[in-house]
Amino acid sequence: MNNLKSIDNLISAKNLTKDEINSLSGFIEDARQRKILQDKYTANLCNKEITLKESLYRLGDIMEGLADKVGQLAKNLETALLIETPESSFYRE
Repeated sequence: MNNLKSIDNLISAKNLTKDEINSLSGFIEDARQRKILQDKYTANLCNKEITLKESLYRLGDIMEGLADKVGQLAKNLETALLIETPESSFYRE
């Protein structure tokens, strides 16, 4: 992106006269306004990306905790089923 130039850099590189600059003033001002909007949009997008990453990390932590709780629940359920199963249901030699 280093090859992209601002409107002021382009004006300087083309050695425009004051008359040429005046005749292009509408386009030049429009380009400057678009650059301002582009910078705001880029900053906003970066902030949203950071917020999204933070949310995903938090979601990952929550999911890990949930997985631990589900594992513990499965163990507790297995224990409860074994306690409630009549002794005659177990195979013996």
